[in-house]
Amino acid sequence: RYRDYAISPQLIHWESQSTVRERSPTGQRYQEHAQGGSHVLLFARLRQDDRAFYFLGPATYVSHQGELPMAVTWRLEHPLPGDLFATFAAAVA
Repeated sequence: RYRDYAISPQLIHWESQSTVRERSPTGQRYQEHAQGGSHVLLFARLRQDDRAFYFLGPATYVSHQGELPMAVTWRLEHPLPGDLFATFAAAVA
């Protein structure tokens, strides 16, 4: 349903819920999380019906495009290992 994937070992493309606008409180929270003192922790799974999630680690906001949904780029604090990067990058192939 969402187009979430690895751009590089340190960058993740993530889509918000379809109702999130750039200037909404939720959109602002994503963009300004570091200034507000909150932390983002990313988890991912390969398929919607998977029960297990991968913990990708702490992340910080880099940029976004559009809204409804917002397409956000997050920078991971710790790069994905090569095999995990290949797996999550292939999710859009």
